[in-house]
Amino acid sequence: MSMKMKTKLGTAASLLLAGSIHAAVVDYNWSGVFANGTAVPDNNTNGWADSRNLSGLNGTVSGLAVTLDLTGGWNGDLYAYVQHGSGFTVLLNRVGVSEAHPSGNAGEGVLVTFSAAGTPDLHTYLGNGTGVLTGTWQPDGAGFNSFLGLNPNGDWRLFLADLNGADMMTVNSWGLHLELSAVPEPSEWAAMSFGLLGLAWVVKRIGRRLKAKVKPMPIRN
Repeated sequence: MSMKMKTKLGTAASLLLAGSIHAAVVDYNWSGVFANGTAVPDNNTNGWADSRNLSGLNGTVSGLAVTLDLTGGWNGDLYAYVQHGSGFTVLLNRVGVSEAHPSGNAGEGVLVTFSAAGTPDLHTYLGNGTGVLTGTWQPDGAGFNSFLGLNPNGDWRLFLADLNGADMMTVNSWGLHLELSAVPEPSEWAAMSFGLLGLAWVVKRIGRRLKAKVKPMPIRN
C-alpha cells in the first residue's frame, strides 16, 4: 500500500473515531435527611419511599447499580424496589423466605450494592446469620434491563416495606451508579458518516489496485 493510500485510510479512520459515542459515569448518594424520615414503618405495606429528581444529564442509561444501607430490623421482612419511568425492578423480596425458612434471613441490616455483575440467588441467602447482609448482589427481581435506553433525567424512586412485625429498620442512605451512553450531536453523526464513506472509498481503491496487479495465468493446451 502506498504512503498516500495509508494517509487517506488513516484520515478516514480518524474521522470515524472522532464521531464515536463516549460513555459517562455518574454517582449519587443520599443520606441523613429524607422527606419521610429514616424509619421504615414496621409491619406496614404502605412502606417508606424516597424520590430524587435528576436533571442536566445527557444520553441514555446503559448501565445501573443501586446502593442500599439499612440498619436494624429483620432482613427476611423486607421488600424493596427501584423505579424510574418505565424501568422497574425488585431489589429485595423477603430474602431467605422459603417453606423451610418461613422467617427468612435473620440479619439485622443491609449494606449492599445491587448490580447485574453481582452474585446471583440473593433470595435464598442465609449465610450472614444475624449479621448485616453485605456484598454486591444481583437484584432479587428481574434485573435492570428495563432501565436500559431510558433518559436518566426525572424521578428515581426507592420503595421499602417491612412486611412483618417486631423489628424496626432504619434507612441510612441509598444511591445510584449510572452509566450513560451519549447521544451524538448532528455534527458527530456527520463526522461518522463522512468517515464511513471515506473508509469505503479507500477500501474500494485498494481493491481495484490489487485486482490490477493480479495477472491472469496463461492457458496451456
